[in-house]
Amino acid sequence: MTEVRLTFLGGNADRAHSLAGNVNGIGATFLDWGPGDDPDRLQQALAETAPDVAIFFAPDRVPAGLLHGLHTVTVGYVTGLPSEIDAENFDRVVCCNPLLVGAVETIAPVWRSTPLPVADVLFRPVSAAYRRPRVICIGPSAPRRDAFLRAQTSGVQIADRAEDVAVDELVQIADHYGVGVNLHADDRPDCGRHARFHLAAGHLLLSEPLTPSFGLEADIDYLAIDSGEALGQRLMEILESPDLYHSVTVRGRDKAELFRASRVYRRLLDDLFRDIEVFGSPRTAATVL
Repeated sequence: MTEVRLTFLGGNADRAHSLAGNVNGIGATFLDWGPGDDPDRLQQALAETAPDVAIFFAPDRVPAGLLHGLHTVTVGYVTGLPSEIDAENFDRVVCCNPLLVGAVETIAPVWRSTPLPVADVLFRPVSAAYRRPRVICIGPSAPRRDAFLRAQTSGVQIADRAEDVAVDELVQIADHYGVGVNLHADDRPDCGRHARFHLAAGHLLLSEPLTPSFGLEADIDYLAIDSGEALGQRLMEILESPDLYHSVTVRGRDKAELFRASRVYRRLLDDLFRDIEVFGSPRTAATVL
């Protein structure tokens, strides 16, 4: 297998969805890139790393025309609703949520939709249950979410973290917690950006319904909750019988392999090269291995 040189570009939180080092035929690096950064610095950094493929998280932050002459296959990975995208900056655009595809396609053609992967470094085996579980909820501060947490009366303390958690802290969370809670910021459908992290880390996941589910099944791969009271009831059950939902934890961890970054990006790269070879690209500078 020929090794593909792959460079990711994004913010610190995006590292949780990328690769590092050499794995599965991919030699991966990560470059910090955000709005307001010097475009010349970006081009110089890409010239130094000389990747075969560059994946840009939040492609709407890339200035128009910046990548037109870059002799690297470029992919824009849309992780939220973008304001605008220069479609000719990218050979292909990927959207992390199929519910956003219609809106994204009004400004750039979407090649495919696939959920954000989980970095390999965050995967853990399922550990033995704790007598008093350590519980954490990662997500944006929002009135609905905060009210949900206040309504649970189990007495179990739930650690709370902001949404943009750096990968180093996620590593610590993976190692020191046993239960993850996933709550939506508002009433809109949500696929749970951190839900798949908890499954990969071997945590028991308690979550509001996931939409789209990406194949995750409620009360099989995770425990579904629809209110603060339901959250409290589940936590009381876990407190009284730590092994009660061990099989759910195991099945969730097994399902998380679908989102392992090294597997997701290997498939994505193989399909990418074949697709460009057959259908070409809007970028005349695109190259195919």
